[in-house]
Amino acid sequence: MLARALADALGWEAVASDAVRKAGQQAKGAARRLRGQAETVAGQSLRISTSGDQLRINDAVVRIADIPASNGLIHVIDRVLLPADRAAGSGDGALDLVEFAIQRGVPLFNNGQPESTVAIYEVASKALLALGRAVPEDARRVLRSALANTGGSTRDRAFTLRAGLDETRRALTTQQQLQLGTGH
Repeated sequence: MLARALADALGWEAVASDAVRKAGQQAKGAARRLRGQAETVAGQSLRISTSGDQLRINDAVVRIADIPASNGLIHVIDRVLLPADRAAGSGDGALDLVEFAIQRGVPLFNNGQPESTVAIYEVASKALLALGRAVPEDARRVLRSALANTGGSTRDRAFTLRAGLDETRRALTTQQQLQLGTGH
């Protein structure tokens, strides 16, 4: 279940085709509306459209398109995409997501890849915020602050995001203990 939470969140955003790239190319020089669908690797349907010069995926705006990766292209969007039935979430899944992000991020950071660590921590933080009330308000406040803090080096950003995830883990663990009647 640990790997499943992040894999599900990422799988809902991954598209195994070049539909988004093609839509973006058509949108660049045209003010006309483009409509299309793409299926994610998780089997969900995404709506691809344009509005003026903006390329949209569902309700998210593509901020940066066509970043080369080893297995395709990355498009940076302004929000986390989650299917509606996942939006409610559960506290246990949130804790699993925090643990998984830290387990994946730390080795990358230690191997000199703070950019990759930041990417993992940002996706996890945004996914945690999308879970709404499954994450305690104080932890959501810390996550929002960490995501808004864009100053400093990439290493500093990784530390800031990690601190937000650590606070979220503490809050979720405390919440879980209280629900089980084992709080201090």
